[in-house]
Amino acid sequence: MVGDLIESGERLNVKLRRLLKRCEGPKGKLCTNAGARFVDIFLGRDYELGNTEKFMSSVRIWNLRLDANCK
Repeated sequence: MVGDLIESGERLNVKLRRLLKRCEGPKGKLCTNAGARFVDIFLGRDYELGNTEKFMSSVRIWNLRLDANCK
């Protein structure tokens, strides 16, 4: 059971890295407001909000599984 949780946690980590890479792309390299632009892409309805919400839901479910199985 613990091994399954570790593997699923690693898959979540890969998903997070992919999501962050997609958010980094459109902001531009020398943008003066790059941080604000990143947050806008990460949480903006026109960009990655749906994927961010799906990822956060997956993390919540993983956390609940961890709590239920590893107390």
